[in-house]
Amino acid sequence: MKIRRGTGASFEVIGRLKEAPTVHKTNNGDHVANIVLAVSDVQKNEHNQTQDYTEWYKVTVWGDAANYIKNTLSPGMRLKLSANVKMVKETVIGRNGKNYAFYISHFHANHVDVMDVIRKKPSIEEEKNHDEQQAP
Repeated sequence: MKIRRGTGASFEVIGRLKEAPTVHKTNNGDHVANIVLAVSDVQKNEHNQTQDYTEWYKVTVWGDAANYIKNTLSPGMRLKLSANVKMVKETVIGRNGKNYAFYISHFHANHVDVMDVIRKKPSIEEEKNHDEQQAP
């Protein structure tokens, strides 16, 4: 599934879908899906010991791909995605009343590949037929 949106810095990553995608429509009718991708790796710590760690990426997917994701993907599925990265300046007010600025990376997917086999959920009729075939 290919989606082309914007330009700029981009990256490609393989990870697992953390939870079911959330999908909604914008005011102009475009579909948008939000997913969280878990990317696990191994690195050595300061004591030269191997340690597992996971990074979490919040990713936005637009248009027809958002509907595809909503209707096809489930938590734990392995995905490969390419995304554009946009740094956005955010400001929060601290407890002391001062404003603090920081930057957040926003990831907008422009290509999503499902790395797992997608199995269609059987209908009640198909399950019934399967059960009848399995009966002695």
